[in-house]
Amino acid sequence: MAVFNLFKLSMLLTLLSDLKFGSQTQKQKESVTLAGFPAQCNRIECPTYDVVYSGDGYEIRVYNSSMWATTSPIDDISFVDGTRTGFLQLFNYIQGGNSYNQQIEMTAPVLTEIAPSDGPFCESSFLVSFSVPKKNQADPPPATGITIQKWGQTYVAVRQFGGFVADSMVGVEAAALSSSLSGTVWSDAIKKSHASEITTVYTVAQYNSPFEFDNRVNEIWFKFNIIDSDVIHRVQAGWCRWRAATGVLCDKRFPSKLKGKFYRAAVRPAILYGSDCWAIKKTQARKLEVAEMRMLRWVSGHTRLDKIRNEVFRKRFEVASISEKIREARLRWFGHVKRRHLVAPVRSVDTITLVNVDGRRGRGRTKLTWDELIKHDLLDLHLSEDMVEI
Repeated sequence: MAVFNLFKLSMLLTLLSDLKFGSQTQKQKESVTLAGFPAQCNRIECPTYDVVYSGDGYEIRVYNSSMWATTSPIDDISFVDGTRTGFLQLFNYIQGGNSYNQQIEMTAPVLTEIAPSDGPFCESSFLVSFSVPKKNQADPPPATGITIQKWGQTYVAVRQFGGFVADSMVGVEAAALSSSLSGTVWSDAIKKSHASEITTVYTVAQYNSPFEFDNRVNEIWFKFNIIDSDVIHRVQAGWCRWRAATGVLCDKRFPSKLKGKFYRAAVRPAILYGSDCWAIKKTQARKLEVAEMRMLRWVSGHTRLDKIRNEVFRKRFEVASISEKIREARLRWFGHVKRRHLVAPVRSVDTITLVNVDGRRGRGRTKLTWDELIKHDLLDLHLSEDMVEI
């Protein structure tokens, strides 16, 4: 316990170190090779993840379901000062400054999420977090000023770098990660996920004690969600098609049924493109529903303030629910796949068998898969795989 308390104190000291010390140690920055879990995670608990892709100077991780204790937004001009302020709040929290008066073990890494300011002398916003240990995740202690956040499946683009983190290093390393990702599918997914942000939000992860002067590991993270980014992109594509068709859709001389037919032929395919392969969640389907109903209300000349139910507009334009159309497309693709021979590339996944898989499944709900969605669809519609025509 004494060694553990020493580690926590050392972590506090490194975050209380001033900016001048950080700038001096920038010259000692080391290159770090991405290779599995950081060594520090062999000593203290870290959230689990899977590496899905390794590129030149970066890797793409999928973090499993995890829980994080996060401070309220901290406005500061300095990354070091903002992280120091946030860590002091978290340190008080894990030392018993919570509603349960319960001490919590330290974990790694300490995350600082940065929402950059508009100018060099403006305050940025910082959120400082640490992972809640597994034994406390069932009932994490609440505390004033601390929010418990639960992550689902989260994709992260990661770049590692060494040395003691200073203000002048953070932006440079983030730019280096962005440059490494440029031109890749991951870059497109990140841009779609952060499309609503004025400046791209990114995260700094710190793992080490201040007494470790070599092999230090820090990371820059870009968080993103593949399905969420696709949904956002499809909604944007739908609105582009809708604007191009306003000459017909918003013309009062055309009957509603003709507008509905034109919408189904010209706008909806842009929204649903590729959705037959999505493992889509209800919240993501809801985003598509909201976007479509806003289009239909606009076409009819009404707003939500008129308090007209969605079913009225669907009936007027003869447009079915977009969730039903997604399920229809998913089952259609399922039939296409099942009708192919087993030797076809699209069926090769059916013959893959996992043998002697090591490790344990992580805590929380398992990841939603396309196969599970198909099983739910077949069950809801009282269908079976045997009904697929060969």
